[in-house]
Amino acid sequence: MPSAQTSAMTRRIGAYLSVPASSIEWAISVQNAELASGKVVPIGEILIEREQVTREDLLTALEHQRIDRLRRCALFSGLSDADLARISENSEEITLSAGQELLKQGQHGDSIYTLVSGRLLMYRRLQHLEGVPVGVAVPGDSLGDAEYFSNGTHGISACAVEPALALRIRYEFLRDCTSLSSASAPGRNEDLFSLQGWDPTPGSAPESRDAPAAAAQTVGADTVTERVVQRATQALDADRALIFLLDSETGGLFAKMARDGECRTFRVRPGAGIVGFVARSGELVNVPEAYLDARFDPEIDVWSGYWTRTLLAGPIRNSAGAILGVLQVVNKHKGSFTQDDEVLFRAFGHQAASALRHMTA
Repeated sequence: MPSAQTSAMTRRIGAYLSVPASSIEWAISVQNAELASGKVVPIGEILIEREQVTREDLLTALEHQRIDRLRRCALFSGLSDADLARISENSEEITLSAGQELLKQGQHGDSIYTLVSGRLLMYRRLQHLEGVPVGVAVPGDSLGDAEYFSNGTHGISACAVEPALALRIRYEFLRDCTSLSSASAPGRNEDLFSLQGWDPTPGSAPESRDAPAAAAQTVGADTVTERVVQRATQALDADRALIFLLDSETGGLFAKMARDGECRTFRVRPGAGIVGFVARSGELVNVPEAYLDARFDPEIDVWSGYWTRTLLAGPIRNSAGAILGVLQVVNKHKGSFTQDDEVLFRAFGHQAASALRHMTA
């Protein structure tokens, strides 16, 4: 499931229309008022009704917006403008409500989906278990592409944890697009989500070749671990993340941090700090204000000049359930971490465990 940097992925249609910013702001206020009464009215339609734009202008803007969204997906980023235009013409928007499935494990795929907005939890259903989280899709990711290239069935399920929007491109059309291949996205086979086929539950065995081992050999476990940190930060809309490793000799934790070219190893005594509490208790901890929590240790803040406010920390376990370390994500950009964030957070704990296992293999 390739991913791209998607800072502009959710640009609204107003950015593609030649109208004053004041007109867009007015249309948004009208849209919000309609939403409050339970009616969904697209901004473009509001502008047409008030004769701010023509229908032709809107259709042109929508085409440019869709092409832009496709280009920001790594799978399609190497295609020509002509190919992107063709794909855009043959794609459709799919809206998902919270809790709605986009992919279902075991079903034969028929489309590739490019996520435009929202977040999806990917998980595997196993015998006697509801499901084990294995990944999180964020805007710019593509889903269903592995099945397209392999003619296989979905190895995972994907469910929206919040309202989401995706572009759907059917396989039957893409097979006529000869420039699209498994090598279309640079580094595709090195992506973290080549780990999707891995079954992370205790006592389970992979259904195919050892995907995590293959990924570790390709890009190195350190790189995979860094990608876990980067994607956790992005998916949880946070400022930064850090992995603390368990020191088997002392029972404490340690983590490396860099600042202005200087790298320092921070050590945490057994049970000390919030991460020490997590490592000892095995609990996930959601802290809305770090400095008001008696367990919080500000040492890293003091050294880095950083101010930790909100914090989410949870254990990283191996396949036997033993704790290998702690994943910590800090400073959600808006508000505190939610229950939905906690659900997604657990998926990154599984991915971090995979990376750590191959660091010591």
